[in-house]
Amino acid sequence: MSLTIRAQLVAVGAIVSAPSLQVFLDIYDDLGNLFAKVAQTAAIVAAGSAAPVYVGKHGGTAGNFVVLPAWGRISWTCSAGGSCTGVEIALFGR
Repeated sequence: MSLTIRAQLVAVGAIVSAPSLQVFLDIYDDLGNLFAKVAQTAAIVAAGSAAPVYVGKHGGTAGNFVVLPAWGRISWTCSAGGSCTGVEIALFGR
């Protein structure tokens, strides 16, 4: 079975103060080695914003064509103080 993530969509409901939210797709190879941040969203700095990312066999640009292994993880940072609430991270694949 193969998995292709066609879209990673991040939406933020509320941002308090002036933080920046960024979401990353990390992958593992067959030996368990981590390859961090193979795809990432643009920084989200306003409530109600969304940042789609297209990766995999059908990536949106040449830099987004990534062979995705069976294992991966989503990581994120909310930096510059404040807080991010109502965050939704959705993965769409086939």
